[in-house]
Amino acid sequence: MTVSVIQIMGLKCPCSIGVYPWEKKIRQTVIMDIELELDIREACIHDDLSKTVDYTLVEQTILEFTASRHFQLLESLTDQLVHLLHEHFKQFKKVQIKAIKPFALSHAAGVAVTSGVES
Repeated sequence: MTVSVIQIMGLKCPCSIGVYPWEKKIRQTVIMDIELELDIREACIHDDLSKTVDYTLVEQTILEFTASRHFQLLESLTDQLVHLLHEHFKQFKKVQIKAIKPFALSHAAGVAVTSGVES
């Protein structure tokens, strides 16, 4: 088995997130780094996309989910998303997401939460 980690880095996800009333009226960008662990042996042997994962489908799934509703907490967004990806894409042995909410604090570049799940 050839296990690899595919990374999608810096994915910008417009979403409604936050606990303050003003945050419920706007869309904010959450930046995500996603790590997807899977067996890529057959994809490497056959040079065949159908034997691995289509990054575009992963991106689309994430963007649709983050746009689907309001999230109070970055923690709940990240946790729900790792479980969604792990259930939707059965070939993933492990999913880990680091989500960054820029400007969440006035004296920091942002706040990040990392969540993961594995088979």
